Amino acid sequence: MAQSKKIHTVRASIQIIAFVVATLALGIIFYKPFMSFYSFDTLPKVIPFAETSKPDVPVVHVGLLINTFSEFKIESGEFEFAGSIWFQYDPKKVPLEKIKKFHFLHGEIKSISEPDLRTAGDEEVAQFEIVISFKDDLNYAAFPVDDHYVSIGVFNYALPDGTIIRSGFEDFDLGASLNISGWHIADRQLRIGYVDRVFGKKDLHRTEEIRAFFILKCKRTDPVALITILLSLMIVLLVAMIPFSIEEYSGDLISGAIGGIVAFRFVLAAMAPASVGYFMISDYLFIFALIAVMVAVLGCIMARQFNWRSSYQSLIVIGTYSFFVLASWLSLYLI
Repeated sequence: MAQSKKIHTVRASIQIIAFVVATLALGIIFYKPFMSFYSFDTLPKVIPFAETSKPDVPVVHVGLLINTFSEFKIESGEFEFAGSIWFQYDPKKVPLEKIKKFHFLHGEIKSISEPDLRTAGDEEVAQFEIVISFKDDLNYAAFPVDDHYVSIGVFNYALPDGTIIRSGFEDFDLGASLNISGWHIADRQLRIGYVDRVFGKKDLHRTEEIRAFFILKCKRTDPVALITILLSLMIVLLVAMIPFSIEEYSGDLISGAIGGIVAFRFVLAAMAPASVGYFMISDYLFIFALIAVMVAVLGCIMARQFNWRSSYQSLIVIGTYSFFVLASWLSLYLI
């Protein structure tokens, strides 16, 4: 009676250890960028106003208070907040009617109150209660560990020529009860100045646009997206590795691994920001996981075809996990 040929397989203990070590390694790799501020947003660029001692130069001091955000959609760059904006000015140089003509860059004033007027020495302060919706062009290349600078731009074309805008850190404040689910405002910044534009034939036309930018440094605190992506891809990889530990060829498991990685692409598309025309870290993770799954599938087929020794198959399992971990680490530097 012929003796059946022994089929070499990878021990279950090696599978478990490789999976756990790879998962922990990924956690360590992405811990630092998630905990630190990791953003590729471009801050607004303005030319600062030059210091002047001329008494006839109109100066407008501006301040902003944000009480609540009714919309804070980082994934689409859409925001809406309620708060107050105030202007301090010399009414002899800048009339209130011109102050009222302020606007928000890429924004819409949904609601505005009549100005609350009060005097401050020879100057006047006009405060408006406002509800503003606006959009900001954010960079999502670091998703799902991305943090962001959200810029709120204020401008006023009606101000007299030569007007200088002033503001300080103490003039940009947040409400005590302000809370944004999944995000923490780590800092506030201001950029005050003007944008010098030259246009037309032979650059004959020139205009200066005065702008004040109130910038929120927003830190992601919700790790759900990162954990979901990494753990889901690792589980798909584990499913692709299991056939190495089964004596009989398992087409169902391999089909499940391939189907799982393809199906996860649609899940990832729903999680990630829409309308992005560049690669994000999540895209690199998916591509590297897809390559790893295909390597595992082809390796398993070859191992069963030629009945490779257990040590060779173990090297394929460990090498595939190592490739995904190292490639994931590299993704932090590819963007």
